Amino acid sequence: MNEKTGLHEVSRTERDTSGSLDLAPTHITFIQSFSYATKYANEKNWIGIYPSDSTGPDNETYTEDSLSWEYAPGEKGTVQISTANLPPGQYKAYFLANEGYKWLAKPVVFKVANPWGSISIRDDDPLLTFNYSTPLPDPQNWIGIYNSFGGGPESQKFISGSLTWAYAPDKNGTVKVDASALQPGLGYRAFFLAKGGYKWLASPIDIVKPGKGPLTFIVDQLTTHNARAGEPFQATLSGMLENPRDPDSKFAKGKYSATDTSTHGWANVSANGIISGTPPKASGNTTTKFVVEALGSDGSTAEIMVKIPVVPQGEPLVKELTILSFNLWFGGTPVKDYHAKQVRFITNARADIVGLQESTGGHAIRLAKAMGWDYWQGDDVGIISRYPMVEQYAPIERCGAVRIALDRGQEINFWNCHLGYTPYGPYDFCFDHLSPEEVLKNEIKSRRTPQIINIMKHMQGHLSQSSKTPVIFTGDFNAPSHLDWTNAAKKLHCEQGYFPWPTSKHPIDAGLIDSFR
Repeated sequence: MNEKTGLHEVSRTERDTSGSLDLAPTHITFIQSFSYATKYANEKNWIGIYPSDSTGPDNETYTEDSLSWEYAPGEKGTVQISTANLPPGQYKAYFLANEGYKWLAKPVVFKVANPWGSISIRDDDPLLTFNYSTPLPDPQNWIGIYNSFGGGPESQKFISGSLTWAYAPDKNGTVKVDASALQPGLGYRAFFLAKGGYKWLASPIDIVKPGKGPLTFIVDQLTTHNARAGEPFQATLSGMLENPRDPDSKFAKGKYSATDTSTHGWANVSANGIISGTPPKASGNTTTKFVVEALGSDGSTAEIMVKIPVVPQGEPLVKELTILSFNLWFGGTPVKDYHAKQVRFITNARADIVGLQESTGGHAIRLAKAMGWDYWQGDDVGIISRYPMVEQYAPIERCGAVRIALDRGQEINFWNCHLGYTPYGPYDFCFDHLSPEEVLKNEIKSRRTPQIINIMKHMQGHLSQSSKTPVIFTGDFNAPSHLDWTNAAKKLHCEQGYFPWPTSKHPIDAGLIDSFR
């Protein structure tokens, strides 16, 4: 199929290679120039680049999309094609006719040179100080810091903004990156990138911002997910440390008496912070409690009280769920000590599943790893759960969904969204004094209305089976509820009485129940 027009093409038996395609000199970084000639000039003739080890359009038919391309419209000329997103290696360029795959010349093989320099962190500096080198200096070369588990330009393309950065313009040099916004003890990845873009100049390196001050746990006590008597249990708490100097902290049970052994002797704590064991069959309807101690590489220690609710054999593992919808606000990055504050908030709320908004850059992964939970990370929304996700559904605009197993034969479908934010309906009424008809038009303009209609369309299959597999829907809808905007409450809403806000009305009309009102 034609990757530009979407049309299928018929393979041709006659191959015309009367034209020419050759490499042309270039002195521009991440650009390969080609000279071409053909007697079949066409404004939609093009030159496409493919991996040399793939078939490409060898048979003059579509096999895969090109990696990079440009039009070559004249009888002869020179075309410059970007190689910025191509890793070092060998490639093949094809001169092709009329946005299709008919050859106009024999393909040419060429190499993308290795621009590799180096990047390293100086261990003798408590700040993030990097040594770097590159054969391709440029005033806009830069070093960017990202979460180690997401958000960085792993494919040499923009995914999300860096957490912090600094220019690295020289052939060899040293640069300090402001680390004040980075969270102590968390893992990050540093990328040395070209010309204000995302082309690697060196292999990225993983770093940890060392903590300062005493080693502590983010919370004083932690309640894990439920265990069942007589069945294996496992939980992880290594991510709950605050201010670790490095990832080398060790964990163990705190001191306890012989009497304590009878109540929590079944629970073991590994050196890397994994709690495991099998509660005795007689331990149902109890809470196992014990202290875990962490030992930092500098000799400092910290303690946390761990509680494991144990249900009897034959009873459901989960009888009640606590659900939280949480907009992180740019992942939380504008807030001092945002990581510890977010973990503390979720833990103290006793949440079991959290629908996250503004989690771009891997923040759902960050929180889940800290708490030992499962996760799904989307472009903006994310979902974290103390119970395992057994299926992740294909995301749709501004929304994602997963299936979570609470127990054997007990599952839920969990949806989470973050709808468009502007124009904002209450402002339309109260500040711009728009009519209800105009506000409804703006709800469409904001994309909230088409987004919620599309979400409910995709959710319909789950809703039809909700008596067997319950459906939970969280989100930041960026709109009020029609259940609040009533005639009785018009004095609270700029004298506007009942208004059918689409973002709340469509879900309820589809069969969902508002759990808040």
